[in-house]
Amino acid sequence: MVKHYLGLAAIAVCAILTGCALSKTTIDERTPELKYTTKGTLALTVVDNRPFVVSGEKAETVEGIFRGAYGIPFKFEGTRSDPDTLYTARISEIVSKALYNTGSKVNVVQTKKGATVQDAINGLRAAPFDAGLVINVIDSRIDAGGIRWSYFFDYEVVVLDSQGAIVSTKKYSGEDVDFQRELFHTGSEKGKSYAFDAVLDLEYRNKFSEFLNDRETQAALGTTHAAEGRVVAAKQEDGDGARRLAALKDLLDKGLITTEDYEKKKGEILQSL
Repeated sequence: MVKHYLGLAAIAVCAILTGCALSKTTIDERTPELKYTTKGTLALTVVDNRPFVVSGEKAETVEGIFRGAYGIPFKFEGTRSDPDTLYTARISEIVSKALYNTGSKVNVVQTKKGATVQDAINGLRAAPFDAGLVINVIDSRIDAGGIRWSYFFDYEVVVLDSQGAIVSTKKYSGEDVDFQRELFHTGSEKGKSYAFDAVLDLEYRNKFSEFLNDRETQAALGTTHAAEGRVVAAKQEDGDGARRLAALKDLLDKGLITTEDYEKKKGEILQSL
């Protein structure tokens, strides 16, 4: 049993500090798959209300805190190639790509940490949209106390109509012990073993796939049609190709995707026309 614990600890240290040449996620792997379509322009903002960030104890770039051997929390950092990226920007990237794949143009609006949901709504109202989405992050952290690794989450997902009125509010909170399974690579996907930051990407993807595919959220976001696999609106009408390319360029200009991701998706769009 002791050897088992030491083995887990060694893997964890290797994954956190060095990555151990483990796999990173691709743009498709970290994007949730939504089973409906949307229309027009969607406005999105993610609000950081995690207590350890709002209090100033941790920076807005921190993705979670660990509880160490003596219950002392410390921040996770050092394995990202872009450690200065805000946590809210990471979530915005994941969600906006998922919504973009449903057929809409997505405008991402930055909201200051500690803002209320109403403050976020007021910020979105500055520009016209067909539907708005506010993601209020109340908690998002990793607990690594002892040998048990869990992801704790507490999110509020609010959908607005074109006038900025709330049409749906859903709250999601809980503990995901599957995070430990993926971290120690006993349930790795597609034959890959993922680095620690990639496991976080997959955790975010799984959670927002669940949140955004909720029936009430589907109905509130726009036209909903059940689908097998990802819906690609460009295949429905030729004239839509230019809109998708423009939206993709918008993601690149806002720094939400890399040039490599842009070129890859651009090629896929052109090939589908």
